[in-house]
Amino acid sequence: MNNFIWICKHYFKRNFLVPANLLLIGLPLVFLFAFNLIGQFLNSAGHDHFNFTMLAIPMVLAFIFFGTDITGNRLHDDLKGSVGARLFVTGVDKRTFFFSVTVAGWFYLFVMGMLLVAIASLLFDGDWGNYATVAIVIFLLALMTQLIGVLIFYFTKDKKSSARISYLFGEVFIGLSVIPNAFNLGETITRILAHLPVGVGIQAIEADSFVIALSNFGILLGYIVVLVVAVLFVGRRKEQ
Repeated sequence: MNNFIWICKHYFKRNFLVPANLLLIGLPLVFLFAFNLIGQFLNSAGHDHFNFTMLAIPMVLAFIFFGTDITGNRLHDDLKGSVGARLFVTGVDKRTFFFSVTVAGWFYLFVMGMLLVAIASLLFDGDWGNYATVAIVIFLLALMTQLIGVLIFYFTKDKKSSARISYLFGEVFIGLSVIPNAFNLGETITRILAHLPVGVGIQAIEADSFVIALSNFGILLGYIVVLVVAVLFVGRRKEQ
C-alpha cells in the first residue's frame, strides 16, 4: 500500500511538469474561441442552422480523450527503462506499478478536465447544469481514457507509436462528438453517436432528472467494465 501511494503521488506530480499536457486545456480553448467567431460570422450572414455556440460541453468532454497518452507515455518511458528496473529491485511488483501510474493519470486528467470546465463555463455558452453531475462524468471519462491508454501501451512497441495512436484516437473522438452538435447530420446518425461515451456524458449533464443522469452513469460504467476486462485479458496474455 505504501508503494502504491508513493508511486501514485510521484506520477501525479510528474504529470503537471510535462509542458505538452497543458495542451489539454490550451487547444480546446483555442478551438472554442475559433468556433465562437465562426458562429458569430455565420449567424450575421443568416446561416443560423450552424450550432457553433453550444460546442463547449462536447468539446471539453471529447478533449479528455486526448489524455489517453498520459499513462501510455509514462509506462513506455519508465517500465521499459532503467527506472522500472530500479523500482522492481526495491520490491515493487509490476501490477502495483501499472495500477499506480494509471490512477495517477486518472486523477490528473480529472483535475485538468474540471479546470477546463471551469474556464469554458465562464467564457462560452452552454448549459452545464449540475456541476456535481459534470464532475462525475469527467471522473468516469478520465478513468476510461487511462484504461484505453493502457491498452494502447500493450499494443505499441514504443512511445512514438503510442502517442500517434492516442492522438488519432482523440481526433476521432472530437470529430464524432463535436460535428453532430455543429451540423444537422440526421436523426439516425445523431442517435448512434449519442451512445458513444461523450454523447452519454452530454445526456447525463443535460438530464432533467437524477434518475436519467444515473442511467447514463450506468452506461459509462458499463464501458469501463468492458475496458477493465480487456486490460486484464490483454495484460495476462502479454505476460505469458
